[in-house]
Amino acid sequence: MTIQDPRYLNQIFEGNSPADYYKNYTQSLTRALSSLDTKLLDQACEILMTAAKRGQRIFLAGNGGSAAISDHLSCDLGKGTLSPGQPPLKVTSLAANGPILTAIAN
Repeated sequence: MTIQDPRYLNQIFEGNSPADYYKNYTQSLTRALSSLDTKLLDQACEILMTAAKRGQRIFLAGNGGSAAISDHLSCDLGKGTLSPGQPPLKVTSLAANGPILTAIAN
């Protein structure tokens, strides 16, 4: 079985100026956003809101670059979703502690 490198999906924006790049990038972003299934987005938000109301903890994980993304998302969800009168999201990135991860791996 041949596995294709996923980077072939990366889009290269053509253009001769920052304005061309901006135009092509925003058009690509608009296409990506319009392709989202908003029902799935609503379901994901409902799961997160239910967890917050129940005082449950949300664990995030990733490998390689995705570990960095899990750390970033943990920060965004833990801090960026604070709203007066609403329970906070309790979020933990399992990738946040590099020393313990490498100690366990050894």
